Amino acid sequence: MVVLEMEAAVDGRQFDRMGGFWIDNCKLLHLTTAEPLNPGRVAWSVERDVTPFARMLVGRSMPFDAILDIPNIVQGPYTGVINVTVRALIYYDPQRSMQLAPLPLVFPLRAPFRDPRSPLKGAIVSGTERLKLPPFRCEACGSSSVQLELALYSTGHGGAEEFYYLEAPGGSPFRELIVYLDGEPVAATVPFPVVYTGGINPLLWRPLSAILALNVPPYSLDLTPLAPLLGDGAEHYFEIGVLNNSKTGQWNIDPILLVSRMDVAQLCEH
Repeated sequence: MVVLEMEAAVDGRQFDRMGGFWIDNCKLLHLTTAEPLNPGRVAWSVERDVTPFARMLVGRSMPFDAILDIPNIVQGPYTGVINVTVRALIYYDPQRSMQLAPLPLVFPLRAPFRDPRSPLKGAIVSGTERLKLPPFRCEACGSSSVQLELALYSTGHGGAEEFYYLEAPGGSPFRELIVYLDGEPVAATVPFPVVYTGGINPLLWRPLSAILALNVPPYSLDLTPLAPLLGDGAEHYFEIGVLNNSKTGQWNIDPILLVSRMDVAQLCEH
């Protein structure tokens, strides 16, 4: 079991900020910061079970790049500096681990970072456009006993998308994240309406933050029926679109494909 733990604090005057934590192009944590008291200091911590992504952390002989990106402005009236500590807690029981299923194979699908100093850039759905991901091959998908899961990190920002669910009557409050494979829709999910700190009414996020505001998990989409298609040895590509996205709206996208092998017992159970 691997748990990612983040502790942060900020004082002075500052807006809430969006950020993330990556290991070698694979996002493990999608977050927003707490809006500080002014004057005063606010501190918070989040934990996330990243065991399905543990292959990015354990059993490696090569070093990896760890990137924490929280774009922040310290200028003029905005004086808040965000202090952050991130650590990985690895729990290992040799006897119990022998009984567990093998860890999933992890395939980050987004393009490599254009600028390692700002990985949030370059993976954005703008307006009615689709974000086309780089083509890939999945030889591990060729087996008939695999399970495919798309872990999709996504939140709306820019334009009216941060609080898109308040857009009526000027538009539609409905949004849907749509996944396309080779140009055809194959999966979809409705995003959760997150109330970030600093939004709508302070009573919704102080003294307690709203649900998912500080630690936004990925949406889980079952793509197992696509295994025979993805395992044919040819190149394929995914696209991500946002239904009813506003013209100036932007949605950050970080998709990760998890490939798990199922044993005979699991196959019989299904």
